[in-house]
Amino acid sequence: MIGFISMESIGSDGGIRLRLGYALGGGAARGLFHVGALKALAEEGLVPDILAGTSVGAMVAAAFSADLDVNRLESEILKIRWEQDVMDFNLGSINVVRRIKRFLGVGDERHAPGVLQNSRVVQTINRLVGEKRFDQLMPLILTGADIESCEQVLFCSRDLAGPLARGLASRRESSRNEAWRRIYDPAPVVAPFENVGLAARVSGCFPVAMASVPLEITDFDGTTRTRLLNDGGVLEQVPVTPLKALGCEVVIGFHLGFVPHSDAVFSVFGISANAVQGIVGPQVTRSLDAADYVIYDPRIEQVPMHVLDPALVERGYVFTREHAAHIRDLVQATGSGAHRSAAT
Repeated sequence: MIGFISMESIGSDGGIRLRLGYALGGGAARGLFHVGALKALAEEGLVPDILAGTSVGAMVAAAFSADLDVNRLESEILKIRWEQDVMDFNLGSINVVRRIKRFLGVGDERHAPGVLQNSRVVQTINRLVGEKRFDQLMPLILTGADIESCEQVLFCSRDLAGPLARGLASRRESSRNEAWRRIYDPAPVVAPFENVGLAARVSGCFPVAMASVPLEITDFDGTTRTRLLNDGGVLEQVPVTPLKALGCEVVIGFHLGFVPHSDAVFSVFGISANAVQGIVGPQVTRSLDAADYVIYDPRIEQVPMHVLDPALVERGYVFTREHAAHIRDLVQATGSGAHRSAAT
């Protein structure tokens, strides 16, 4: 075994064959919907070969990757509380003081930008995966964003890093290579990594609201540099791309919506929300278009992102259960080229 990758899945060229992959998108507290969706798919007999997660999707994917036990996942995720298991408000308060001092020009010490700290995610996720490393879990990719270079950072096991790096390089070689692409769409960084909890923290570290995480990263090519890392959703809200780069035959995207559209266009918050939606919308669309099936309930757009509502688990379960048979048929008909969406 290579993690959870069986030897039968490894081709003669050193690549891997993956039939079913789940790409779990970001959405803060809406991530409870993911848990119900995974439960519904499990009841249909669907078992993923690989998971990819961004932001809260990274937390859920990591916890699920430990043993694929949806009942344990539901039980553990429902115990999570912002103040105990995600945010360190004490550190956040200190960070606010530092930000104010820096704004006023008092002192010359540099600090990672951001107000809050999501540092407790590290311990929470590592506990949920039984303190296992990436290479001890099923194939798992967690995404981050280098906020300085705007490069996507893909955390995974060393064994998965090679096929992933080659797959990404192959996809880029087939793309147009104009100068603007190198500036606005730099190649992703594949980072063989061990600490699952730390990668999950990075993936959910929303810029400005949460302090960027400085990490020394050695990429697959052996280049080491310190990167200032933030939420993977900055560059790909639903991480379909890495799964497609690995040649995953069926990729199911789990989308939790984004910033709701605002009619209050005469307020700063309304204009900001609509501007962000306009900027990020095409990015989300590209990823979802690349998926073979998308689980998305449009009603999720009205759900607050900061309230951990256990009822979302049931909503995710009921909605996905209605479409689970279609998803199962798609997986069984692998290679059919079908493309559908569970959206009503």
